[in-house]
Amino acid sequence: MRVADETSGMFREGYEGPVAAGPHCASQLNADADRPLTMWQVGRVAAHPSPLAAAVTAGGRPVTVCYRLHGSPRTLCSACAAARLDLNALRLSHL
Repeated sequence: MRVADETSGMFREGYEGPVAAGPHCASQLNADADRPLTMWQVGRVAAHPSPLAAAVTAGGRPVTVCYRLHGSPRTLCSACAAARLDLNALRLSHL
């Protein structure tokens, strides 16, 4: 986490706008991982589909939300289901 804190600090010194980072492993999908994201004002990308079940929920800074929709069941080939889009719209409407 120390390296992530140093990197995020340097990044924030030069850029103040919105930013989101995608999770790459299960250890990046818990409250301990969200704390530094929130501190450095970084949102965690919600990705669907994902091999990590918790990755479909955004995290980190709650006002910086990014949904990465790749389609399902065939990633990058299938359309996103209407129910998934409706759920994401509902979540965004509560920000």
